[in-house]
Amino acid sequence: AGLTTKIQIENQTKEDEKKKKMMLIIISIGIMLLVTVGGCFMLKSKPEKQTDNTNETIIEEQVTQSERVMSPEYCFEQGEKYYFDDKNFVEAEKWYRKSAEQGNAPAQYELGAMYYDGKHIKQDFSEALKWIRKSAEQGNAPAQLLLGYMYEHGDGVTENLSEAVKWYRKSAEQGEKYAQYSLGKMYERGDGITQDYDKAIEWYQKAADQGHEKASDVLKKLLGEFYGIEYEE
Repeated sequence: AGLTTKIQIENQTKEDEKKKKMMLIIISIGIMLLVTVGGCFMLKSKPEKQTDNTNETIIEEQVTQSERVMSPEYCFEQGEKYYFDDKNFVEAEKWYRKSAEQGNAPAQYELGAMYYDGKHIKQDFSEALKWIRKSAEQGNAPAQLLLGYMYEHGDGVTENLSEAVKWYRKSAEQGEKYAQYSLGKMYERGDGITQDYDKAIEWYQKAADQGHEKASDVLKKLLGEFYGIEYEE
């Protein structure tokens, strides 16, 4: 009986050792599987992340390019190209308008001037006034000059000499020689402002200094008549 018990114990011990070995093998296999699966997942997710980043970069570049292409500055440049280089005035008007509608003052002036002039598109003083005023109110000197002229002559607006003087002055103070001449003329005649020959001479002089021929001629006459001075260019 003792021998039998001993044999049973030994057999049980061997069985226990086999079970332990099997458990260790199973655990090892499980760990290996986890490591393998985790590695595969990491490798798979990394390219996807890189792909996502690449796609985001491409989209950002496309948006930036689109914004640049449709910017008011770009549209104005296109308008200038079509007007001066290609002589395609239909396209020029289209691109000036795209820029003007985004608030670009030079484009607003060019678009308004096209409508005012009426050489390349149908003349429309109301449309001209709309865009010229927008540009002038942003401080564009050529637009201020033209707006003053429109008020002086009643083109697309009720004639108003005081308003003409106002806009001529704004342009003249920015160094626009044609506005300086026009302001001098208003002072000389007393149109929309108190007549003042000294002021007239002052503005004629500024325009003449920039090569305005009519201003030089009038200045010569006024200096001779009122001051007995012979004007030398």
